[in-house]
Amino acid sequence: MIGHVERVWNEPDHGLWESRGNPQHYTYSKVSAWAAMDRFVRRGDLHGSADGGFVSRMDGLRDRMHREICEKAFDSERQTFVEYYGSDEVDPSLLNLPLVGFLPVTDRRIAKTIAAIERELLQEGYVHRRLSGEIREGAFLACSGWLAECQLIQGRRAEAERTFDHLLQARNELGLLAEEFNVRDRRLAGNFPQGLSHLALVRAALRFEQRASNRGDGHGP
Repeated sequence: MIGHVERVWNEPDHGLWESRGNPQHYTYSKVSAWAAMDRFVRRGDLHGSADGGFVSRMDGLRDRMHREICEKAFDSERQTFVEYYGSDEVDPSLLNLPLVGFLPVTDRRIAKTIAAIERELLQEGYVHRRLSGEIREGAFLACSGWLAECQLIQGRRAEAERTFDHLLQARNELGLLAEEFNVRDRRLAGNFPQGLSHLALVRAALRFEQRASNRGDGHGP
């Protein structure tokens, strides 16, 4: 698997959102490839029969990937990471950069990126993939779970709780989530039920639980 990542990580693709049009070098895709390489290098139990030379080469590739992403996926004028190399727009998938350990939330570039997503893609408590152009889609619910996690690890617990509460309010009477939530009409939309939405909700809930356990105060989200 790691050999495959080595071969394809620098190829353009259609990104997390399977965007139409020409393939691009999407930041989320690059960081996901970096995360796979990072886990392999750091976890000796994953090396299996790989020889030391291969592991050393992957270690070097991991560092080279990180440098390239920081250079090509960061817009120095905006002071944020962007959707793909050469883009000037943020994308909510960038919320995953601190969540997979690419950079800490204390890094100024990450903090600026989170702030830009909140400013440009947050509407009535829900994170959208797009808020401009002719096509208006519902809020993509997984993104709100990612934002709640980011806000929490930034130490913004009250804001994280509000974001998480909005995600909970989008559930139907069975507690299930769809892919999107139409904020204006207050209805679920898109694929239903959507596993990615539930995964983001569960991850955020576990993050709240972990923080509460670390503080020893017993308070949940």
